[in-house]
Amino acid sequence: MQRGLKVKTLHSLAEFVQHAEQWNRLWGSSGAYEATSRSEAIALWVGNFKATSDFRAVVVESTTGEFLGAIAFIVQSECGLKKLTLTTDEWINCGELMISSEGNSKEIISLIVSQLKQEADVIEFDRIQFDAPRWRTFASCLKDAGQGFEISRIQHVGMIDIGDDWDKYFQCLSGNHRSAVRRSEKKIRKNGDVQLLRFWNPDDADLRHWLSRAFEIEHRSWKGANGSSILASGMDEYFMQEAINARDCGMLELWFLMLDGHPIAFEYCHLVKGNCHSYKIGYDENFKAFGPGRQLR
Repeated sequence: MQRGLKVKTLHSLAEFVQHAEQWNRLWGSSGAYEATSRSEAIALWVGNFKATSDFRAVVVESTTGEFLGAIAFIVQSECGLKKLTLTTDEWINCGELMISSEGNSKEIISLIVSQLKQEADVIEFDRIQFDAPRWRTFASCLKDAGQGFEISRIQHVGMIDIGDDWDKYFQCLSGNHRSAVRRSEKKIRKNGDVQLLRFWNPDDADLRHWLSRAFEIEHRSWKGANGSSILASGMDEYFMQEAINARDCGMLELWFLMLDGHPIAFEYCHLVKGNCHSYKIGYDENFKAFGPGRQLR
C-alpha cells in the first residue's frame, strides 16, 4: 500500500469549491478528457440543476495534500434507499472518475470504492467511458469488494483521427462521401460568397454575440420545432456561462460557415488535451441543399 494515502468526502459544494485548484490539477494529470469535468463546470452544473446540499465528492490525497483520485456525485433518496448518481444529465456530462498518473490506480480506486459504499446503498453511474482502464479497474474493485453490478452500453461516441495531413485524410473517405463534399462545395460557391470564421477564446463581446447566433441557427432547425433546442429549453444562459468557463481555461473554439456575410452553420468546440470535442453543431435548414454541416466539418 502506498504510504500516507488519505480518503475523505467533501460534503458540500462550498467545500468542493475551496479545493478547486487541487481538483483541476488532478484533472490535468488524469485521463479525464472533457472540459466539463473541471471544478468550475461541475460547480456550474450543480448550482443550476441540483440542490447543492445533495452534492458530494470523494477524494484521495497524498501526504502533501495533492489529489491523486476523485469522483463527484449526487446523493438521492429513492424507495427508501440512498442512491449515488454522477454529475451528469441528458444535456451535460460532468461526471468522471479521475486518477492521477502518479499513483497506484488500483489502490486509489479501491479506496474510492470503499468510501462510496459507505455513502449510499445503490450506485448508478450513467454515461461513463467504460472502456477506459480507470473504469474497468473501478468495476474490478467493486467485484473484489463483493459488490454486484451490471453494465449496459447505451451509446457509442464517434471519434475521428484526422492526423496532420488533410489531403491524406480526405482520400481515406469513401468515394461517395468525397463526391458529396465536392458537389456541396460547388453548389454553395455558386450561390454567394463563402467564408469560414474561427473564434479562438474570444472576448466577452464576441463570445456572447456569436454564441447567440449559434443558438439562433440551432433554433431554426428541427430542434426548435420539437422544443429541444437550447433556446426553446431555456438553456442559453447556462451554455453561455459554460462557454465562458471553457474560454477562461483556454479551451473554447467557435466555427461559423458564412454565406454572403450570414452564418448558416456553426460548431461549438472544446479543445482539450489534443482532442477537439464537437460539443454543439447545427445548420440553418433553409440552406440544407448546400450541405452546410458537411462543408463546415
